[in-house]
Amino acid sequence: QAILALGSIDLAGTHLRPSVQATGRMAVPQPLLEAGLSLEYQDEGATLIVRDARPDASNIRNRGGEALAQLLQANRAVKRLDLRESGISDNGIGHVCLALRQTDQLESLALSPVGHAGLDFLVPVVRRCGRLTTLSATFVDTKTLVAAAQNVVVADYDVSAYAGQPKGEAEEEEEEAARQAEENRKA
Repeated sequence: QAILALGSIDLAGTHLRPSVQATGRMAVPQPLLEAGLSLEYQDEGATLIVRDARPDASNIRNRGGEALAQLLQANRAVKRLDLRESGISDNGIGHVCLALRQTDQLESLALSPVGHAGLDFLVPVVRRCGRLTTLSATFVDTKTLVAAAQNVVVADYDVSAYAGQPKGEAEEEEEEAARQAEENRKA
């Protein structure tokens, strides 16, 4: 297993700045709330566990992955990241991985299942992040786990039978005028 670790950064002036509530727990930034994710900090903020706050809702997590990536860039105190229960896959993991490659802050990373697309983002993290010592990931042998991308088939790209849009009367007149102008120019 391999782990990614994040460092620390001043959160002042960032829209993802976590706020500390009266209980001493950190509030979830608005973009992550909107994406349906909940955060749990442990070990004085060194461990971040991200969960799907609404498991019965639509499993669209790209926006959540992007918001989480921004949070990680702003909060480099996170050293261990657990996304196993987040529902973030492939494209969302891509946003997180790009941030991790920049910060090289994690010592431990646990992911929710990813397909080929998610694995393509994960491999450079393993290669470039020297602090990462523990990695836990489940690979699903499919191009992507993003449901919208799974309804595309090879036939969708076949344009050989495309005849174009029928021309209107005005377009035919314009083409005829252009043809006559070309003939007059040549004469």
